[in-house]
Amino acid sequence: MIHGFHRRIGYRDSFLAAFAAVDFVYAAWLLTGEPSGTTAWFDAVVPIHFWAAAWVAVGIVCLFHAFRDDNLPGFYAAISIKVVWGLGCLFGWVLGDVPLSSIGIWGFFAWSVWRLSGWPEPAPVGEDRDRDA
Repeated sequence: MIHGFHRRIGYRDSFLAAFAAVDFVYAAWLLTGEPSGTTAWFDAVVPIHFWAAAWVAVGIVCLFHAFRDDNLPGFYAAISIKVVWGLGCLFGWVLGDVPLSSIGIWGFFAWSVWRLSGWPEPAPVGEDRDRDA
């Protein structure tokens, strides 16, 4: 085992890897889709390619930390992009271009990541316990 990396990923780590996948898919959608609604507003503020790069960067951080003993930086990155996107939606809603539902969706995602980041990894049981011994 390389120092700082573990053999298997636990429950928290698997969520972090899933967040990475979501971030990569969202970045691809930003790059391939035609900006409209929420994405058009974000594109007007900062070019959509920047936003896609930010989502990819966060996905890389999440994926990297999913395999590290210290996975908290990955959760911080996952939370930060969703908070930034949610706040952007809030400003866009105030200005009248973004639907209110976008704020709730991204706020819920940020809250979910935050809650998952604080969960302790459960103790191994059954086959997992035998494998870790």
